[in-house]
Amino acid sequence: MVGSGGVVGTGFLVIFYGFAVGILVGWSVPAEISSLSQLQYLYLDGSGLSQTFPWKSLQNMTGLVQLYLGNNPFNPFPFPKEVLQLTNLTWLYLSNCSIHGTIPAEIGNLKELIYLRLWGNNMTGKIPVEIGNLVNLRKLSLSLNSFIGKLPVGLRNLTKLKVFHSSMNNLEGDLSELRFLNNLVSLRLCENELSGQVPAEFGEFKKLVNLSLCYNSFTGPLPQNLGSSAKLYFIKLSMNSLPAKFHRICASKVLAFFFFPSLYYKTRIVRLGGIPESVDSVLYL
Repeated sequence: MVGSGGVVGTGFLVIFYGFAVGILVGWSVPAEISSLSQLQYLYLDGSGLSQTFPWKSLQNMTGLVQLYLGNNPFNPFPFPKEVLQLTNLTWLYLSNCSIHGTIPAEIGNLKELIYLRLWGNNMTGKIPVEIGNLVNLRKLSLSLNSFIGKLPVGLRNLTKLKVFHSSMNNLEGDLSELRFLNNLVSLRLCENELSGQVPAEFGEFKKLVNLSLCYNSFTGPLPQNLGSSAKLYFIKLSMNSLPAKFHRICASKVLAFFFFPSLYYKTRIVRLGGIPESVDSVLYL
C-alpha cells in the first residue's frame, strides 16, 4: 500500500507499479519495502525518485525477476552489491540513475538476465569479462558512459544477443569478439576508439537491421556480403577510414538510411566512376 510517507509493505505483492506514482517528484522509497519478500516485479522507472534508494531492502527480495529503477535523479552511487545477489533477475534496468564506478565482476552471477541496461550513467573502467557468463542475454545497453579498454573476451559466448549498444564510451581494439553473434539485430558502437576491420562474418548476419559504427578508426575492406545477405535498414559508417566501395551495401532492398564514410570519400566515389545505380533504392543518404 502507499501511505503518506511513501510505500509501506504488506508482506506480499506480485507487481509494484512505479508508473502509478510517476507524477510524484522528490519522493523516496522507505526501507519498509523490504517486508515485500515475495516481490517479483519492481517497476519504478522514471518515477521521480530522488536522493538515495534503500538498496539493502532488496536483500529480502530473492525472488525478484524484474527490476526497473532507471531515469531517476539519485545521488551518485556505486553499482549496488545487493542487486548482484538477485540471481533470479531476468530484466535489470539501471539506466540514467547516476551510477559511478565500475561494473563489478559479480555481474556474471546473474545468469538468468535477458535484458541489461546501464546506459547514461557515469560508469568507468573496463567491461568485465564475466559479462560473457550471461549467455541468456538478448539486449545489452552500455552507451553514454566512460568505459575503456577492449571489448572483453567472452562476448562471443552471448550467441542469443540481439541488441548490443555501447556508443559514446572510450572503447578500443577490434570487433573480433562479436563475429560469432549472428543473432544481432542492432549493433551501435559509435563514438569510441575502435579500430581494425569490420569482421567478414558481419556480412553473414542475416538478421542485422541496424549497424552504427561511426566516429571510430575502422579500416577496410567492408565485408563483401554486407547488405546483400543482411536485412540492413540503417547503416552508419561515417568518420572512419573505410574504403569508398559500397555497391554491395546499397544492394540491400530494405536499406533506408545510409551515412557515407566521409565527405572525402563521397568525392572520391564520384571520381572513381560515380555513385552506383543501386543507391536509388536507398531512401535517405
